[in-house]
Amino acid sequence: MAHQHLICMQHKWWNKILDIEEAKHQLMFSLPMILTKLLYYSITMVSFMIVGHFGEVELAGATLVYSWFGVTAGAVTVLFNFCIIFFSISIDVDMNNEFLYAFIN
Repeated sequence: MAHQHLICMQHKWWNKILDIEEAKHQLMFSLPMILTKLLYYSITMVSFMIVGHFGEVELAGATLVYSWFGVTAGAVTVLFNFCIIFFSISIDVDMNNEFLYAFIN
């Protein structure tokens, strides 16, 4: 009897903190993104495991290249996004000059 009372108390405690139905909906909504990221990183992991069989120097080189490429690609992506935003603003500014002076000053 005491064990059943403890289970009932725990059930009420979780219901006050966590909405189980909402958590299920969010998990089902985000499941494709979670699986995509896991598969993406598993491809990288398998690639490094294969390179690791070639030797320690090759593994170190592959890791450095992967890290360098990731940072460089991220920086180039941010730069391109900034250029797209800046030039789209300048195109809009050319259409009405009053925004041009507010943007520069």
